[in-house]
Amino acid sequence: MGGMAAHWFTYQYAVPFCGRAKTLVTLSNAEGESVLISPQQNTAQDISLFMPRELTVSQGDRVRFTRSDTDRGYVANSLWEVAGFTEDGAVRFRQGDQEKIVDPQKATEDRHIDLAYTLTAYGVQGASERFVIALFGAEGGRKRMATLHLFT
Repeated sequence: MGGMAAHWFTYQYAVPFCGRAKTLVTLSNAEGESVLISPQQNTAQDISLFMPRELTVSQGDRVRFTRSDTDRGYVANSLWEVAGFTEDGAVRFRQGDQEKIVDPQKATEDRHIDLAYTLTAYGVQGASERFVIALFGAEGGRKRMATLHLFT
């Protein structure tokens, strides 16, 4: 895994096609070259798929890394605050005395960030927090809480 982590960001692919039977996935890189992957039989490659989207942040926003990258010092689910921006548009993150500068516009490896005000149960697996407010399920009396009180 250590060797794989060092080269992970070398291979960035898009998913232009997924077979109807979902037994093969076609990945295509920036040069248009395609690779076929069988999710059921894939054991040799560490593949992580994500949906790219634009994210607008402002100074003071809480963000988190969504993927660990030990070479860059990114730890998945670690919480950071947007401290400001550099002159060329990169984002400055702060966590206590630590500061990181990330530039998602220029470096694809800096794109694994998301807002961190709320997280799903799936998203916090492996994370550590001092406090949590959770609502699981929406049956019976919880249905009213989930639809009315949670968002008012």
